[in-house]
Amino acid sequence: MIIGIDGNEANVHEKVGVSVYTIEMLRYFHAHSTQKTQFIVYLREKPLPDLPKESAFFKYKVVRGSALWRDVMFPLELYKNPVIDVLFCPAHYSPRFCPVPIVVTIHDTSYLYFKNEFLKKDLYKLTNWSAHSIKRAASIITVSDSTKKDVIKKLQDSSKKGTHHT
Repeated sequence: MIIGIDGNEANVHEKVGVSVYTIEMLRYFHAHSTQKTQFIVYLREKPLPDLPKESAFFKYKVVRGSALWRDVMFPLELYKNPVIDVLFCPAHYSPRFCPVPIVVTIHDTSYLYFKNEFLKKDLYKLTNWSAHSIKRAASIITVSDSTKKDVIKKLQDSSKKGTHHT
């Protein structure tokens, strides 16, 4: 199995929250990569030095792009070079179009309750892009029982997709 990962959240100089989660997931995947379970980490820019080093079964693929990366450049790459079996998106957002099943992590749903605490552009992304990711996902990972309950009650459609609390 080859698992694709959107690693952009980890490929930043100052890591907080979701960035820390993402780099720790990359470190875990790197340590557990084998011929049977391989990983391709997709990035907009070359990997920073603190990301895990490439190995035989853990590779980076740089897909250049602009603000349209998530919805145009990245999906284009996935359709043009169909090598992965599943895509893991560790930060709420997934591409609008994807040729393989998606697993997405939803970290928090506070934006549903405290709308005034968010910048308008961030609230827009969290509200719309998270809803799309949840709807499109084959499986959803949540980081708390509270988030899991919100996803099931307020955001997830009536499908039988799995929501897993880690």
